[in-house]
Amino acid sequence: MSIRIVILTGNHACHNPRAIKEADAFSEAGFDVEWLGGWTNSELAERDRKLIANRRWRFVPVIDWTQNSSGASFHKNIQ
Repeated sequence: MSIRIVILTGNHACHNPRAIKEADAFSEAGFDVEWLGGWTNSELAERDRKLIANRRWRFVPVIDWTQNSSGASFHKNIQ
């Protein structure tokens, strides 16, 4: 069982180059990496999807304001 690392940020992956480098480094070192962040803009969320598509770690948008126009969707799959 590998050690699990969680990275917490409050915005898009495309605006967090340092967190991307950290996630890549931890993942390459054999850690199980999950990044909890947020999506507030549909265009930036699409950039994030392309950016993280082939990574060895997971990005979970805990707050996703791109889902509907009436407010935020909060993911309940955090353990």
